[in-house]
Amino acid sequence: MPDLSKEERFGKITDIAFELLDPQSVFIDKQKFLLTDDAGNVNRKALGYIYGVLDAFSQWANLDIRDIEGKAALYSLIARIFPAEVGKVGTYVGYLKSMQNEPEIMNGVMLGGTDLANWSRHKTPLTRWPTCFSEELARLAEQNRKHNV
Repeated sequence: MPDLSKEERFGKITDIAFELLDPQSVFIDKQKFLLTDDAGNVNRKALGYIYGVLDAFSQWANLDIRDIEGKAALYSLIARIFPAEVGKVGTYVGYLKSMQNEPEIMNGVMLGGTDLANWSRHKTPLTRWPTCFSEELARLAEQNRKHNV
C-alpha cells in the first residue's frame, strides 16, 4: 500500500475491516444489532470494538487513527456497519473521545484489537464481535477462554 495516499490506505483498511466484521453479524440477534437501543442506551462495548479493530489495523498499516483520514475512516466504518444509525455517527465518535473514562468502551477496544491481532497473525475470524451484543455469548466466550488457558 505504499504507493497509495494516506486517504486511500485508510479506505483499504476500512474496507477490509468491514469485510471482517460484516459476516459476524449473522451470529447477532437482529433486534440487538444496534449501537443505540430503544431506551437510548449506547452499546459502548460494540463501539469500542469497532474502534479497537480499526486502530489496530491502522497501526499494522503504519497509519495513525488520530489523523483526519483516520477519523473519516472511523465515521465511514460505523456508518457502513450501522446504516440505519448513520445520523448518530458523530455522537458515537464523540463518545470515543472520553473512552479512557468508559470501562465498557475500553473493554471493546481491547477485544477488537486482540481479534485483529489474531487475524493478522493467524487469519482467524473476528469471533468476539458478536459478544458485544449478547451477555450470554460474552459469558460463554469467557468460559471457553478460561477453559483453554
